[in-house]
Amino acid sequence: MMSSRSIKGLTLLLAVSAAGAVQPDSCEGGCKGARAQVLLQTGSVGRYRFSARGSGEEFKDVQRVASMSLTDQSALVEDLVTDVLATGQPLTGTQKEIIERLNETFVTETLPELQKLHDSDQELLNVHAAAVAHCDVDLETNSQRVFTLNSDQNSTESAHMECLAQEASLQSSEKLKHEELTAYLKSLQPPSSMMPEQRAPTPAMDDFVAQNLEFFKSLNSSYVSLKERISTVQAEVEAKTAGCAEAELVFDEKFCLWKTEVENAKSNYLNCRTATLTLYNETLKTAHSNAESRRADLAAVLKVQCFLKMLLDGTTQEKLKECTDAEHTSSALDIAEPQLPELNQRVLDGLGAPGSRVQCTATALSVQQHYVVHREQGCAGPGVYGTSIQTWGSGEDSAYGAGYVDDDLEGCEAGCSAHSDCAGFVLRDSDKRCSFWYSGPLSPLAHSGYHCYEKISM
Repeated sequence: MMSSRSIKGLTLLLAVSAAGAVQPDSCEGGCKGARAQVLLQTGSVGRYRFSARGSGEEFKDVQRVASMSLTDQSALVEDLVTDVLATGQPLTGTQKEIIERLNETFVTETLPELQKLHDSDQELLNVHAAAVAHCDVDLETNSQRVFTLNSDQNSTESAHMECLAQEASLQSSEKLKHEELTAYLKSLQPPSSMMPEQRAPTPAMDDFVAQNLEFFKSLNSSYVSLKERISTVQAEVEAKTAGCAEAELVFDEKFCLWKTEVENAKSNYLNCRTATLTLYNETLKTAHSNAESRRADLAAVLKVQCFLKMLLDGTTQEKLKECTDAEHTSSALDIAEPQLPELNQRVLDGLGAPGSRVQCTATALSVQQHYVVHREQGCAGPGVYGTSIQTWGSGEDSAYGAGYVDDDLEGCEAGCSAHSDCAGFVLRDSDKRCSFWYSGPLSPLAHSGYHCYEKISM
């Protein structure tokens, strides 16, 4: 739109020209007052009429011109030129001065303002395009953590598998010891169990006692030794079994942390792209619409400038036709659409697919969730106030902004903790709701009446 200075200048120009006033090119002293009065005379141009100062209508006249589009204002000036051609009256010095000042405002204010508004739209579009690209930056960063956790869970899985192999070896050794004892017992050939009939210290009794005593001494020694070996292996098996059970718990935890991070990275990336692309596309649509309007405004301004130049240089029908038929290029007001990154399927696929080798329940993860409160701040992230979660990574509706009323912070903390893709939530003072879920990474930003609860894993 034209500046108020341009509009007033145009209104004065129209009033002076329509009144047909003729004033000297310059004057001194009291002459200035007389010229000012003439500039404010009532007049009309084509179908437009303007009232005299003091009639109470002057402000309405200015409002009428101010509310016109630049295209209508161009038509207004074209009517003025037509009137000048019809009357054949030359412009006075005062009228020329007004025209020059009016043209100056086009050059110094109107045209720069059009370009400034265009540049602002382009800059905003570029910001939203950069936000889309930043989703990939965050994905790359998160992927590094995923790779680290994957390496950890692979190491703990290898340790667990090695432990199980050692346990199996010990169990095999225990079985062999039992078999060895059994074979030994089966191979025993005890001496005669028939005690001599004469129960007296006879040579026969001496031989009987000596033979049996030697046999049972040897049996006792071997039996005890074999039993001790079995007990030793059994203790080793029990210790190894307990160690393997602990190693399995460590592996389960590492696996679930890795799986959770994979799900978070994928969910955060997709949510980030959805939010930023929505903002980008809305901005792009608005920017193109604004550009189209500004191109029309630019054409109208250039046409007005052409008309004003005609008034200064001398108006003819040929010049009028040139101004009317002139076509103006406006490539400077074109919106340059930034190139957006495609969905980064390569990195998404590289994150892996953990599957369900381990049932990762709330109890499987020993990680405790705590919340840091950022008072008077929204959970700002990739979007203006963060990336909201309308649907959980599991596919369930998150009931965003619909549940947990009346400061039910415990419910909101439990709800966020139950979903790995939830990085935090916002409590809104106006209605005491806290079910405004957000994915990470979060970067709390000042926002009065909003409080960000950021989830921290301990």
